[in-house]
This record gives sequence, structure tokens and C-alpha cells, in this order.
Amino acid sequence: MLYGLKRYEEALAAYRKVDTNYYWIPGFMAACHGQLGQRPEAERALADFRSTTLNMTIGTLAGLSRYVGPDWLAHLIDGLRKAGMPE
Repeated sequence: MLYGLKRYEEALAAYRKVDTNYYWIPGFMAACHGQLGQRPEAERALADFRSTTLNMTIGTLAGLSRYVGPDWLAHLIDGLRKAGMPE
């Protein structure tokens, strides 16, 4: 995954091409924008993501650690934090 490789611009381009309503796409986009310091774009994507995930928070995400690697999850949380996701 391009986000995991810290290739945020490429990841955003790929996410924009995805022809699906998969609810995580706006979350990944928010994290990419957060890592790139693009706060307005990050906030818009984060609002879309949270509207479909029952207002997920950083605390909620931390509970997903049993499903994904801890380093990858920490990186995702870092991007979402920078995007403005509440604790």
C-alpha cells in the first residue's frame, strides 16, 4: 500500500481512481492529506470518513490493533491525528 510506503501523493492519486464506495477510502485520504500538511483537504476527507464510521475516534482505531500490524496502525493513526481526528 502506497500510504504505508509514505508515498502520499501517489496514494491520493490511486484512491481518487478507486471506483467503489469502500468507507475506508476517505479515511486513507484524510491520513495522506494529514501527512502532507494539507489540513483543509484532510478535514474534508475526515468528515466524509467519520460520517460513514459512526464518528470513529483515535481511541476506536486503537482497538483495531489485533487486525493490523502495530507499526502500520501507528502510522495511520499519526496521519489521522494530523488530519484532525479527535482522540
